[in-house]
Amino acid sequence: KSGHVATVRYMGSVASAKDQRAVYVGVEWDDQTRGKHDGSVASAATGELVRHFTCSPGAGSFVKPKLLRRGGTFGEVMRRRYVGMEEDTVSKDNKLDLDHAHVKTWNGRVLPIEFFGELQIRGQQQLDKLDKVTCRDDSVALAGADAAEVLPLCEHLDLQGNLLHDWGELARLAHQLPRLEQLRLNGNRFHPPTLASGLLQGAFPNLKILVLNSCGLDSWAQVELLEAHLPCIEQLSLAYNTLGDIERVLEAHRAAPSPATPAESALAESAAAAAAEAEAAAAASSSSALGEAGSAEGGGVGGSLLVLSDPQRFPPVCGFRRLHHLDLSNVGLVSWRQVLRFAWLPRLEQLHLTDNAVPDVWALPKELPKDVQPPPPPAKDETALNPLVNPPPPPAAAAAAAEE
Repeated sequence: KSGHVATVRYMGSVASAKDQRAVYVGVEWDDQTRGKHDGSVASAATGELVRHFTCSPGAGSFVKPKLLRRGGTFGEVMRRRYVGMEEDTVSKDNKLDLDHAHVKTWNGRVLPIEFFGELQIRGQQQLDKLDKVTCRDDSVALAGADAAEVLPLCEHLDLQGNLLHDWGELARLAHQLPRLEQLRLNGNRFHPPTLASGLLQGAFPNLKILVLNSCGLDSWAQVELLEAHLPCIEQLSLAYNTLGDIERVLEAHRAAPSPATPAESALAESAAAAAAEAEAAAAASSSSALGEAGSAEGGGVGGSLLVLSDPQRFPPVCGFRRLHHLDLSNVGLVSWRQVLRFAWLPRLEQLHLTDNAVPDVWALPKELPKDVQPPPPPAKDETALNPLVNPPPPPAAAAAAAEE
């Protein structure tokens, strides 16, 4: 009730309490300096340390249930914030209450302030007519079942600083608002395990702008799950999440290929043999190009060339075919090699990297070897703006197969 935000981690008796029958709520504060412990307390009976939940040191507290204010459904909060046409007007006879709003004249007279157009203003704020809505810091925690009834025309929705924590609830809300084009969720602390594969299927058919700054993402694998269900996304903000495992996640795909048919396996073996021969030939020619300019570890032009020229060894970020703005400020990136994984995104124009501990920036090569092939090009109605994406003609083998 003090306005501080926390996540419930435990409910039940507490070992340090005098009354073992009393029920307390164990919380982890968003402000991690507000608590007293890490979820463990000393037993009142034995003095031994008893752990009820786990959180960062100094972020945990036990509080009485009556001191907590739970979040509400989206529809409940919206109806509370916006006044219906049938409710009483603020002003009677167009005059505000003298005790709350008045002016004094030069001779000391007290006059009421007149308020004209209240019903006209209220008419413009009716939920069933709004396509842009902002609802910040107002304890929205659940989707409910009436979002489509409350906001049938909503296209831009700002829910910063609310209590959404379950990706399933977000999916249920989004399914009720199919017109959404912009969604801002900064500061909603989502619980990572609630983001499952396929959970958001069909939830965001028209979403173009998504802001997820400080939303509790702790792996690039979660971003990949999101990407699969954001077909129209153009601007994505992921600042202040923990995404430093991007290389490990990308390289895991290479280590665990999808099952192949016998024909695909035979084709892959043939391609692998040809690739081995090509790699041996390329190694000799590329070593002079790299020279002493750098390596994938040492950086420089050579490092950039090596990373961009070897997508098998350094898998790039794929998908996001329409994305042109990406904010990765303070996400735990530590090298320019990680940044280069975004080089093949076909429409990317802006990449924000503020507050990442990247020690240096590697220069880019003037051109890439002719045999380097980018990921598949975007659809014909999407113009590839990234200068690196200039797909070469289909390989001879593929062309021959097509003729057969």
